[in-house]
Amino acid sequence: MKKLLIVFCSICILLEIAILVVYLKTFNGPVSQNVNDWNLFYQIANGIIMVILTIINIAVFYKISTTLDVKGKLFEAQSIITQMRIKDYEYIRDKVKEIQAQVIRGTIKKEDIEEYKKTLMSIDNSFLYKNDNISDPVFFKPQIKTILNDLNNYQNINKEQVYNDLSNFIISLEFYIVQQLIRDPDIKRYIKHNKGSIDSTIYCFDKLESDIDKLLTSK
Repeated sequence: MKKLLIVFCSICILLEIAILVVYLKTFNGPVSQNVNDWNLFYQIANGIIMVILTIINIAVFYKISTTLDVKGKLFEAQSIITQMRIKDYEYIRDKVKEIQAQVIRGTIKKEDIEEYKKTLMSIDNSFLYKNDNISDPVFFKPQIKTILNDLNNYQNINKEQVYNDLSNFIISLEFYIVQQLIRDPDIKRYIKHNKGSIDSTIYCFDKLESDIDKLLTSK
């Protein structure tokens, strides 16, 4: 906004100078001492500036209206997508709790395992969890593969490993859902500069994302 204001003021100053140059050339002479000449110059300059300001005002109003309309539709679409993800999350979280309890007790039910595997495979093929590049696998692909391998050998499992793999998947799902809502650069800047006034979970997730990005960049 500040840059736009500087550009606008610069344009106005250049226009005034241009009008003065054209005025002097048109009337062939030095700067006039006649008050009427300056009054005419003022009227011409003022008229041109007002026309330009009106055009800019209309353009800005149109731009703001279009931007708000686009953002409104985008927000609506994002809300629908988020609701779909949360529905998946709630189902998976409850199912994971059941399976973790069965793992601890050592009484794993095959039908529950098969149902959970189907859910993971549906996520693996869903567009709801894609990265920015549509040709890339879903965000959770490595974890899904690990959990499916665990569950395929559910009769001879490492209880602690399976329990932790399931817990980590839920954490990753929570992380993904929240981070998709705070990707905007302005939001990220606000988070970084207002640590004490926002939800600590949001700040921690944002910090985790930054740490992951640094780790990936260093490789």
